[in-house]
Amino acid sequence: MIARNSQFILLTTFILNALSLSQNVTFNHVKIRYAAEDDQYFTAGIISENNLKNAWNTSQITRIAVLEGSLPIIYPDSITNFPVLKYLVLSRSGIEQIHPGAFENLPVLKSLKLSENKLTTIEAGVFSNLKLLYLNLDQNLIETISPHAFDNMTKLTMLDLNRNQIKIFHPEWLQGKPLLGTVRLGYNQIEHLPSGAFANYHKDVHLNNNEIKSVSRDIFGSDDNITFGNLWFSRNEIEEWKEDFVKGAKIKTLDMSRNKLQCLEGKYENFFVARHTRIDDNPWNCECFFKVEKWAVQHQREQGVDMAVCARVCHASVLPPRQCRM
Repeated sequence: MIARNSQFILLTTFILNALSLSQNVTFNHVKIRYAAEDDQYFTAGIISENNLKNAWNTSQITRIAVLEGSLPIIYPDSITNFPVLKYLVLSRSGIEQIHPGAFENLPVLKSLKLSENKLTTIEAGVFSNLKLLYLNLDQNLIETISPHAFDNMTKLTMLDLNRNQIKIFHPEWLQGKPLLGTVRLGYNQIEHLPSGAFANYHKDVHLNNNEIKSVSRDIFGSDDNITFGNLWFSRNEIEEWKEDFVKGAKIKTLDMSRNKLQCLEGKYENFFVARHTRIDDNPWNCECFFKVEKWAVQHQREQGVDMAVCARVCHASVLPPRQCRM
Protein backbone atom coordinates (compact mmCIF):
# COMPACT_ATOMS: atom_id res chain seq x y z
CA MET A 1 0.00 0.00 0.00
CA ILE A 2 2.86 2.37 0.88
CA ALA A 3 4.59 1.53 -2.41
CA ARG A 4 1.43 2.33 -4.39
CA ASN A 5 1.03 5.64 -2.56
CA SER A 6 4.67 6.46 -3.27
CA GLN A 7 4.16 5.72 -6.97
CA PHE A 8 1.05 7.92 -7.01
CA ILE A 9 2.91 10.77 -5.32
CA LEU A 10 5.83 10.47 -7.75
CA LEU A 11 3.49 10.42 -10.77
CA THR A 12 1.55 13.42 -9.47
CA THR A 13 4.77 15.31 -8.82
CA PHE A 14 6.00 14.54 -12.35
CA ILE A 15 2.76 15.82 -13.91
CA LEU A 16 2.77 19.00 -11.83
CA ASN A 17 6.41 19.64 -12.70
CA ALA A 18 5.66 19.12 -16.38
CA LEU A 19 2.77 21.56 -16.18
CA SER A 20 4.87 24.12 -14.37
CA LEU A 21 7.58 23.81 -17.01
CA SER A 22 5.03 24.46 -19.78
CA GLN A 23 3.87 27.69 -18.18
CA ASN A 24 5.15 30.90 -19.77
CA VAL A 25 6.49 28.93 -22.71
CA THR A 26 5.54 30.22 -26.15
CA PHE A 27 6.41 27.19 -28.28
CA ASN A 28 4.81 23.94 -27.13
CA HIS A 29 4.70 21.05 -29.61
CA VAL A 30 4.80 23.15 -32.75
CA LYS A 31 6.17 22.46 -36.21
CA ILE A 32 8.15 25.26 -37.82
CA ARG A 33 9.54 25.78 -41.29
CA TYR A 34 12.59 27.94 -41.71
CA ALA A 35 15.10 28.92 -44.37
CA ALA A 36 18.72 29.95 -44.30
CA GLU A 37 20.48 32.55 -46.41
CA ASP A 38 21.05 29.98 -49.18
CA ASP A 39 17.23 29.55 -49.48
CA GLN A 40 17.30 25.94 -48.32
CA TYR A 41 14.15 25.12 -46.34
CA PHE A 42 14.01 22.93 -43.26
CA THR A 43 11.24 21.71 -40.96
CA ALA A 44 11.70 21.32 -37.22
CA GLY A 45 9.53 20.31 -34.29
CA ILE A 46 9.82 22.17 -30.99
CA ILE A 47 8.55 20.41 -27.87
CA SER A 48 8.94 23.17 -25.29
CA GLU A 49 10.85 26.40 -25.74
CA ASN A 50 10.24 30.07 -25.03
CA ASN A 51 12.92 31.58 -27.25
CA LEU A 52 13.60 30.28 -30.73
CA LYS A 53 17.20 31.41 -30.52
CA ASN A 54 17.78 28.51 -28.11
CA ALA A 55 16.62 26.02 -30.74
CA TRP A 56 18.83 26.94 -33.72
CA ASN A 57 21.83 28.85 -34.92
CA THR A 58 20.02 32.13 -35.52
CA SER A 59 22.78 33.87 -37.43
CA GLN A 60 21.74 32.46 -40.83
CA ILE A 61 17.95 32.15 -40.64
CA THR A 62 16.05 34.46 -43.02
CA ARG A 63 12.50 33.04 -42.93
CA ILE A 64 10.35 31.44 -40.23
CA ALA A 65 6.78 30.13 -40.50
CA VAL A 66 4.68 28.16 -38.02
CA LEU A 67 3.16 25.18 -39.84
CA GLU A 68 1.39 23.30 -37.04
CA GLY A 69 0.53 23.91 -33.41
CA SER A 70 -0.91 26.70 -31.34
CA LEU A 71 0.78 29.70 -29.72
CA PRO A 72 -1.93 31.15 -27.44
CA ILE A 73 0.46 33.61 -25.79
CA ILE A 74 3.68 35.00 -27.21
CA TYR A 75 5.74 35.92 -24.19
CA PRO A 76 8.57 38.48 -23.95
CA ASP A 77 11.85 37.43 -25.52
CA SER A 78 10.19 34.73 -27.65
CA ILE A 79 11.49 35.74 -31.08
CA THR A 80 14.64 37.76 -30.60
CA ASN A 81 18.21 38.06 -31.83
CA PHE A 82 17.79 36.93 -35.44
CA PRO A 83 20.20 39.24 -37.26
CA VAL A 84 19.18 38.31 -40.84
CA LEU A 85 15.51 37.30 -40.36
CA LYS A 86 13.39 39.02 -43.04
CA TYR A 87 10.05 37.18 -43.09
CA LEU A 88 8.07 35.91 -40.10
CA VAL A 89 4.72 34.14 -40.59
CA LEU A 90 2.62 33.41 -37.50
CA SER A 91 -0.77 33.20 -39.23
CA ARG A 92 -3.43 30.70 -38.13
CA SER A 93 -1.50 29.95 -34.95
CA GLY A 94 -4.25 30.48 -32.36
CA ILE A 95 -2.53 33.57 -30.95
CA GLU A 96 -4.64 35.34 -28.32
CA GLN A 97 -2.08 37.69 -26.78
CA ILE A 98 1.32 39.17 -27.63
CA HIS A 99 3.40 40.66 -24.84
CA PRO A 100 5.56 43.75 -25.41
CA GLY A 101 9.12 42.60 -25.93
CA ALA A 102 8.13 39.46 -27.84
CA PHE A 103 9.95 40.72 -30.96
CA GLU A 104 13.34 42.24 -30.21
CA ASN A 105 16.63 42.69 -32.04
CA LEU A 106 15.26 41.79 -35.47
CA PRO A 107 17.13 44.49 -37.40
CA VAL A 108 16.18 43.49 -40.97
CA LEU A 109 12.69 42.01 -40.45
CA LYS A 110 10.55 43.24 -43.37
CA SER A 111 7.29 41.32 -43.13
CA LEU A 112 5.28 40.09 -40.14
CA LYS A 113 2.07 38.17 -40.79
CA LEU A 114 -0.30 37.59 -37.87
CA SER A 115 -3.53 37.05 -39.80
CA GLU A 116 -6.33 34.65 -38.84
CA ASN A 117 -5.51 34.47 -35.14
CA LYS A 118 -7.56 35.29 -32.03
CA LEU A 119 -6.03 38.59 -30.98
CA THR A 120 -8.43 41.01 -29.27
CA THR A 121 -6.06 43.74 -28.08
CA ILE A 122 -2.85 45.28 -29.41
CA GLU A 123 -0.79 46.89 -26.66
CA ALA A 124 1.77 49.65 -26.99
CA GLY A 125 5.28 48.31 -27.34
CA VAL A 126 4.50 45.09 -29.21
CA PHE A 127 5.66 46.36 -32.61
CA SER A 128 7.34 49.63 -31.68
CA ASN A 129 10.77 50.17 -33.21
CA LEU A 130 10.48 47.24 -35.64
CA LYS A 131 11.70 48.19 -39.10
CA LEU A 132 8.84 46.42 -40.84
CA LEU A 133 7.65 47.24 -44.34
CA TYR A 134 4.52 45.09 -44.04
CA LEU A 135 2.37 44.28 -41.00
CA ASN A 136 -0.65 42.03 -41.47
CA LEU A 137 -3.18 41.69 -38.64
CA ASP A 138 -6.27 40.94 -40.69
CA GLN A 139 -8.96 38.43 -39.70
CA ASN A 140 -8.42 38.52 -35.96
CA LEU A 141 -10.88 39.57 -33.24
CA ILE A 142 -9.22 42.90 -32.51
CA GLU A 143 -11.43 45.41 -30.70
CA THR A 144 -8.88 47.69 -29.07
CA ILE A 145 -5.56 49.05 -30.34
CA SER A 146 -3.44 51.37 -28.21
CA PRO A 147 -2.93 54.83 -29.78
CA HIS A 148 0.80 54.11 -29.58
CA ALA A 149 0.73 50.52 -30.84
CA PHE A 150 2.60 51.45 -34.03
CA ASP A 151 4.97 54.11 -32.72
CA ASN A 152 8.42 54.46 -34.32
CA MET A 153 7.60 52.17 -37.24
CA THR A 154 9.15 54.63 -39.66
CA LYS A 155 9.66 52.21 -42.57
CA LEU A 156 6.14 50.78 -42.69
CA THR A 157 4.57 50.79 -46.18
CA MET A 158 1.48 48.60 -45.60
CA LEU A 159 -0.75 48.19 -42.52
CA ASP A 160 -3.52 45.60 -42.86
CA LEU A 161 -6.22 45.63 -40.16
CA ASN A 162 -9.07 44.33 -42.32
CA ARG A 163 -11.80 42.09 -40.91
CA ASN A 164 -11.53 42.75 -37.20
CA GLN A 165 -13.91 44.32 -34.67
CA ILE A 166 -12.23 47.71 -34.31
CA LYS A 167 -14.59 50.42 -33.09
CA ILE A 168 -12.33 53.40 -32.37
CA PHE A 169 -9.87 54.93 -34.82
CA HIS A 170 -6.81 56.70 -33.40
CA PRO A 171 -4.97 59.25 -35.62
CA GLU A 172 -1.74 58.41 -33.78
CA TRP A 173 -1.57 55.10 -35.64
CA LEU A 174 -0.59 56.92 -38.84
CA GLN A 175 1.82 59.50 -37.45
CA GLY A 176 5.53 59.40 -38.23
CA LYS A 177 5.23 56.96 -41.14
CA PRO A 178 6.45 58.79 -44.25
CA LEU A 179 6.56 55.62 -46.39
CA LEU A 180 3.13 54.24 -45.45
CA GLY A 181 1.22 53.81 -48.71
CA THR A 182 -1.86 51.76 -47.82
CA VAL A 183 -3.98 51.36 -44.68
CA ARG A 184 -6.64 48.66 -44.74
CA LEU A 185 -9.39 49.08 -42.16
CA GLY A 186 -12.27 47.50 -44.05
CA TYR A 187 -14.84 45.19 -42.46
CA ASN A 188 -14.60 46.63 -38.96
CA GLN A 189 -17.10 48.44 -36.72
CA ILE A 190 -15.82 52.01 -36.90
CA GLU A 191 -18.67 54.52 -36.51
CA HIS A 192 -16.80 57.81 -36.27
CA LEU A 193 -13.61 59.38 -37.60
CA PRO A 194 -12.13 61.92 -35.17
CA SER A 195 -10.83 65.36 -36.09
CA GLY A 196 -7.43 65.08 -37.70
CA ALA A 197 -7.85 61.38 -38.52
CA PHE A 198 -5.80 61.89 -41.70
CA ALA A 199 -4.01 65.11 -40.83
CA ASN A 200 -0.66 63.35 -41.09
CA TYR A 201 -1.49 60.78 -43.74
CA HIS A 202 -2.68 61.44 -47.30
CA LYS A 203 -2.25 58.14 -49.16
CA ASP A 204 -4.70 55.22 -49.62
CA VAL A 205 -7.25 54.32 -46.94
CA HIS A 206 -9.73 51.42 -47.12
CA LEU A 207 -12.67 52.09 -44.79
CA ASN A 208 -15.26 50.08 -46.68
CA ASN A 209 -17.75 47.90 -44.80
CA ASN A 210 -17.72 49.79 -41.50
CA GLU A 211 -20.52 51.65 -39.68
CA ILE A 212 -19.50 55.26 -40.40
CA LYS A 213 -22.49 57.61 -40.43
CA SER A 214 -21.00 60.94 -41.50
CA VAL A 215 -17.78 62.45 -42.83
CA SER A 216 -16.54 66.02 -42.54
CA ARG A 217 -13.59 68.17 -43.53
CA ASP A 218 -11.99 68.17 -40.08
CA ILE A 219 -10.72 64.60 -40.53
CA PHE A 220 -7.99 66.12 -42.74
CA GLY A 221 -6.93 68.64 -40.10
CA SER A 222 -6.38 72.29 -40.99
CA ASP A 223 -4.70 71.74 -44.38
CA ASP A 224 -6.61 73.60 -47.11
CA ASN A 225 -4.63 72.12 -50.01
CA ILE A 226 -5.00 68.38 -49.62
CA THR A 227 -3.51 65.95 -52.11
CA PHE A 228 -4.83 62.50 -51.28
CA GLY A 229 -4.56 59.05 -52.82
CA ASN A 230 -7.66 56.86 -52.74
CA LEU A 231 -10.44 56.95 -50.15
CA TRP A 232 -12.85 54.03 -49.96
CA PHE A 233 -16.01 54.63 -47.89
CA SER A 234 -18.27 52.13 -49.66
CA ARG A 235 -20.79 50.04 -47.70
CA ASN A 236 -21.04 52.29 -44.65
CA GLU A 237 -24.03 54.09 -43.12
CA ILE A 238 -23.26 57.59 -44.43
CA GLU A 239 -26.42 59.70 -44.71
CA GLU A 240 -24.82 63.13 -44.91
CA TRP A 241 -22.00 64.21 -47.20
CA LYS A 242 -21.02 67.75 -46.29
CA GLU A 243 -20.00 70.12 -49.08
CA ASP A 244 -16.71 71.03 -47.43
CA PHE A 245 -15.57 67.40 -47.00
CA VAL A 246 -13.28 67.33 -50.04
CA LYS A 247 -13.69 70.92 -51.29
CA GLY A 248 -10.49 72.04 -52.99
CA ALA A 249 -8.78 68.67 -52.51
CA LYS A 250 -6.92 66.63 -55.12
CA ILE A 251 -7.99 62.99 -54.85
CA LYS A 252 -7.55 60.03 -57.18
CA THR A 253 -10.60 57.98 -56.19
CA LEU A 254 -13.41 58.73 -53.74
CA ASP A 255 -15.77 55.81 -53.24
CA MET A 256 -19.07 56.73 -51.55
CA SER A 257 -21.09 53.89 -53.08
CA ARG A 258 -23.55 51.72 -51.16
CA ASN A 259 -24.23 54.16 -48.34
CA LYS A 260 -27.47 55.96 -47.44
CA LEU A 261 -27.06 59.17 -49.42
CA GLN A 262 -30.27 60.64 -50.82
CA CYS A 263 -29.26 64.09 -51.99
CA LEU A 264 -26.40 66.60 -52.11
CA GLU A 265 -26.88 70.15 -50.89
CA GLY A 266 -24.42 72.70 -52.24
CA LYS A 267 -22.23 73.30 -55.27
CA TYR A 268 -21.51 70.03 -57.03
CA GLU A 269 -18.02 71.11 -58.05
CA ASN A 270 -17.14 71.00 -54.35
CA PHE A 271 -18.26 67.36 -54.11
CA PHE A 272 -16.79 65.91 -57.29
CA VAL A 273 -13.17 66.97 -56.98
CA ALA A 274 -11.73 63.46 -57.34
CA ARG A 275 -10.52 62.07 -60.62
CA HIS A 276 -13.06 59.29 -60.12
CA THR A 277 -16.04 59.47 -57.72
CA ARG A 278 -18.35 56.52 -57.06
CA ILE A 279 -21.84 57.42 -55.82
CA ASP A 280 -23.79 54.44 -57.13
CA ASP A 281 -25.98 52.09 -55.09
CA ASN A 282 -27.29 54.80 -52.76
CA PRO A 283 -31.02 55.44 -52.16
CA TRP A 284 -30.87 58.69 -54.16
CA ASN A 285 -33.92 60.88 -54.50
CA CYS A 286 -34.33 60.74 -58.27
CA GLU A 287 -35.04 64.45 -58.63
CA CYS A 288 -31.77 65.19 -56.87
CA PHE A 289 -30.01 62.52 -58.88
CA PHE A 290 -31.14 64.08 -62.17
CA LYS A 291 -29.55 67.37 -61.07
CA VAL A 292 -26.26 65.63 -60.35
CA GLU A 293 -26.44 63.81 -63.68
CA LYS A 294 -27.18 67.03 -65.56
CA TRP A 295 -24.25 68.78 -63.88
CA ALA A 296 -21.92 65.89 -64.77
CA VAL A 297 -22.96 66.07 -68.44
CA GLN A 298 -22.64 69.85 -68.61
CA HIS A 299 -19.17 69.73 -67.09
CA GLN A 300 -18.06 66.66 -69.07
CA ARG A 301 -17.63 64.61 -65.92
CA GLU A 302 -19.72 61.58 -66.91
CA GLN A 303 -16.64 59.35 -67.03
CA GLY A 304 -15.45 60.58 -63.65
CA VAL A 305 -18.72 60.02 -61.77
CA ASP A 306 -19.87 56.41 -61.40
CA MET A 307 -23.68 56.36 -61.18
CA ALA A 308 -24.78 53.84 -63.83
CA VAL A 309 -27.17 51.80 -61.67
CA CYS A 310 -29.05 54.85 -60.44
CA ALA A 311 -29.24 56.15 -63.98
CA ARG A 312 -30.94 52.94 -65.12
CA VAL A 313 -33.39 52.95 -62.20
CA CYS A 314 -34.33 56.63 -62.35
CA HIS A 315 -34.68 56.56 -66.17
CA ALA A 316 -36.58 53.27 -66.18
CA SER A 317 -40.00 54.83 -66.83
CA VAL A 318 -41.68 58.02 -67.99
CA LEU A 319 -42.59 58.66 -64.38
CA PRO A 320 -39.38 57.69 -62.55
CA PRO A 321 -39.52 56.25 -59.04
CA ARG A 322 -39.16 58.61 -56.13
CA GLN A 323 -35.93 56.97 -55.00
CA CYS A 324 -33.14 55.02 -56.64
CA ARG A 325 -33.28 51.81 -54.58
CA MET A 326 -30.94 48.92 -55.28
